[in-house]
Amino acid sequence: GYQHLYYVDGSPTQHDVRLGSAWRTMLLSYNGAGGKSIMALDVTNAASGFGTDNFMWEFRHPNLGHVLNPPTVGLLESGVWAVFAGNGLNSSDNRARLMVLDAANGGLRESIVVGAGSASNPNGLTSAVPMDTDFYGKVDTVYGGDMHGNVWKFTLSASGSFSAGSLLFTATDSGGTRQPITGALDSAPHH
Repeated sequence: GYQHLYYVDGSPTQHDVRLGSAWRTMLLSYNGAGGKSIMALDVTNAASGFGTDNFMWEFRHPNLGHVLNPPTVGLLESGVWAVFAGNGLNSSDNRARLMVLDAANGGLRESIVVGAGSASNPNGLTSAVPMDTDFYGKVDTVYGGDMHGNVWKFTLSASGSFSAGSLLFTATDSGGTRQPITGALDSAPHH
């Protein structure tokens, strides 16, 4: 008769971002299996007190599912700080998406669909890792893995938007069965 009830079980992460003319310390959290949202708190001066003014935003969207890996933050070529997240599992359309949010207000900047997905064969992007591959200090590439075993690469175009995503790799077992990528990806430059 036991039925587990999930709560907000995503691990919060701390990020320093420049919003307007000031540097702020943002605490990003996500609900994990407990819900379908990403939220941000301003913890710049948390030691001096914490109240409703510290709440920055909460992002909810039909195409955002259960985000199971921490969202990440990076500076775009346009100078805007952005939050990068995979859309997670159990979204309304069961497709894998890279979600790019405005760090200042949580507004959706881009939602990029990759791969297949349906109610009978659900998918979701489980992580999003931004990277500065040209070493100019700004995000120009994002990597993500999905529940169909695919690793995707998204590159920033000259117009300032991300590409549709190119397939880099598909994880399969020895029999060719796709293996879901559920853990967070990591990236590092190779010299």
